[in-house]
Amino acid sequence: MLKIINSAYFKRRNEVNSIKDAITFIGTKEMKKFLKLVAAAGITDEKPAELVVSAVIRARMLELIGNEIRTEFSSDELFTIGLFSLIDAMLDKKMEDIFKKISFSEKINNALLKKNEQINDILQTITNFKKGDWKIYNVMSGKDAETYKKLNEFYMDGIKMAEIFSR
Repeated sequence: MLKIINSAYFKRRNEVNSIKDAITFIGTKEMKKFLKLVAAAGITDEKPAELVVSAVIRARMLELIGNEIRTEFSSDELFTIGLFSLIDAMLDKKMEDIFKKISFSEKINNALLKKNEQINDILQTITNFKKGDWKIYNVMSGKDAETYKKLNEFYMDGIKMAEIFSR
């Protein structure tokens, strides 16, 4: 954790030397995010590291897009949805079977089970963006179109975050 806190991603001038200081520095919200990332990385020992990297990028992009457009989800929830949106591929199991053993809120479960149209559209936008499929501009419309201009920025932020956890 200290290695990650002291990485360039957090842009610290002074090095953090204790776990207590690290928790104080990043706060509870970021600590929860960190623990989710560690948990996701730990369940994929048999899978390519790229799967976790993709999940982290999705999580960060979904969180950042959610900060730009109106959704029924908090930033934390969006990050969680993005991070666990590939858990079926990580575990080689159906989402429905996974949720018999893991407990999220009903709202998050529904989003992960593709029952939320807005989240489906945003995740599809992220997938299309990563593939270089520029039809993504047809997925969101109107006021959300301004968000498209920031997708590259969001993607780069996601890559920075993923790099930290893939070291």
